[in-house]
Amino acid sequence: DSLRDDHRLIERMFKVLWASLNRLERREESEPLPISDAADFCIRFVDGLHHVKEERMLFSKLESKGVPPHVGPLKVMIEEHTRGRVHSRALADLGKAPMDERVRAEILLHGREYISGLVPHMQKEDSVVFSIAVDVLSPDELALISDGFAAMEAELGGPELRKHFIPLIERWERRLNVF
Repeated sequence: DSLRDDHRLIERMFKVLWASLNRLERREESEPLPISDAADFCIRFVDGLHHVKEERMLFSKLESKGVPPHVGPLKVMIEEHTRGRVHSRALADLGKAPMDERVRAEILLHGREYISGLVPHMQKEDSVVFSIAVDVLSPDELALISDGFAAMEAELGGPELRKHFIPLIERWERRLNVF
C-alpha cells in the first residue's frame, strides 16, 4: 500500500506537470509554471524516496527469493528508474534557465518523456511487480517489507517530504485547475 499511495501522489504531480507543459507549448506563461517544483518533487520524492524503497527493499527481497534482476520485470523497472532520473535532472536544470526556444523545447521533450515513461511504469508495478511480490513472498515477509518501508520513510525524510509536497501539489492543482 505504501508504494501504491506514492504512485497516486506522483500521478497528481504528473497531471500538474502535464498541464504546465501544455501551457508552455501554447505559450500561456503569463503566470509562473511549476516546472522547477515538479522537478524538485521528482528528484526528492520520486527518486530520493519512492524508488529507493522499491530498489533497496522490494526488489532486493524479490531477488533473494529467486526473481532475476538482470532479465524480466525487475530489469525493466530499474532501467525505467534510470531513464526517469535523466529526465528529472534535465527538468531541474532547465527550470533554472532563462526561457528561450531551446529551453522551451527541451522542457517539453524531457517533461513529456518523463511522464510518458513513468505512468505506464507505475501501472506495471501496480499490476505485475506487486502481484509477483504477493505470489513470491509470505505474509510475514510482506509485513517485514512494510515495516522496512516505514523505517526507510523516517530515515529518508518521507514525512517531511509529504508535508512539503502535498500542499504544494494542492496549490498547483487549484491554480491550474487540474484534478
